[in-house]
Amino acid sequence: MTTFATFKNGPAREILGRIGFDLSSCRSWSDFRSPFIEQNRAMRDKNPDDCLASRAVDVDGILSSGERPVLHAALAAADFAHIANDLWHWGPVGLMGKAHREAVAAAILREDKA
Repeated sequence: MTTFATFKNGPAREILGRIGFDLSSCRSWSDFRSPFIEQNRAMRDKNPDDCLASRAVDVDGILSSGERPVLHAALAAADFAHIANDLWHWGPVGLMGKAHREAVAAAILREDKA
């Protein structure tokens, strides 16, 4: 079963690290969502042009076809679905690698434990 651990220990860790979010202290979907929102807000308050959301938009153009859906699913899981929808242009999910498919599935299902 795909769970938060599947998401955290898969490609999402590296992809979210590229925008400055560290998944290592997150233990569940709520542990992910709340800190993501708070870090985004704190960054935006210091500099409106530099926050997790704007970094996600910037990095989206250089990610691979497997990494992009993981980023979009992570954004949706963190309550930034409006940004994920703007960036959304996935190819067939079946063409993504297994780890990327599992990370996307985990973010969609949002189960904490098996």
